[in-house]
Amino acid sequence: MESLAEKTEGARAVNPDIPIVIVTGSASGIGRTTAIKYSEMGKHVALVDIDKEGLERTRKSIELLGGSAQSFPCDVTDEAAIGSLFRELASGFGGISSVVNCVGIEITGPTHEMSFKDYDKLFSVNVRSVFICCRAAIAEMIKRKPGSIVNIASVASFRTWPNDGVYSATKAAVLSLTKAFAVDVASYGIRVNAVAPAIVDTPMTDHALSLETDQEAGLAKRKALHPLGRLASTEDVANAIVFLNSDQAAFITGTCLNVDGGLLS
Repeated sequence: MESLAEKTEGARAVNPDIPIVIVTGSASGIGRTTAIKYSEMGKHVALVDIDKEGLERTRKSIELLGGSAQSFPCDVTDEAAIGSLFRELASGFGGISSVVNCVGIEITGPTHEMSFKDYDKLFSVNVRSVFICCRAAIAEMIKRKPGSIVNIASVASFRTWPNDGVYSATKAAVLSLTKAFAVDVASYGIRVNAVAPAIVDTPMTDHALSLETDQEAGLAKRKALHPLGRLASTEDVANAIVFLNSDQAAFITGTCLNVDGGLLS
């Protein structure tokens, strides 16, 4: 049977003994930039997202840069599918060194008018996926080598805005889960942290702006929320993620690094 390493296409040869980095939500936005950054660092990257076409675009971008990556279209809210995938990745390479949970959606509307369908979808994608992926990763990290996990929280973990209450609740839950996992697995040498971006220049932000009558004014208003006077770039967030997963952050766990341009100050 063909191994995962043998199935990897790309300019750089793959060493199956080196642990792999898993980035969920890597079809676009923060996840895509993070995956590309890891590949530029010489890491093997597993790209996980439900968006198959977006994953392929990310994979091809990585390979054009001389890196190696594999795309795995998968629903991150599916416990069985994620468990199977993470076990396969851990055994096909030298374990899992790092996991970055970037999957997230936003559905807006007054909290008291939010449908149960949208409420359940928000918690399933934003919270359940983090719980599933952390559990699956930790199970493999315990068996092989210590590792590190970074979850994407948000400035909305700490405060909310009109019509964004349920989204804020999901991001507060992500932060609490991060702390809980960090405390419970610290004895295994596994670290779990979070990054809390403010408004990031991503397709999600572009979509929100597209719904406004005056998009230019909407963008200016968002920039003005940040004392630094601009939106965060995906590179800004990816840099924080890479730091928290690195040996430079070896004594950091259960914390949240705000990448907010001063918004929460």
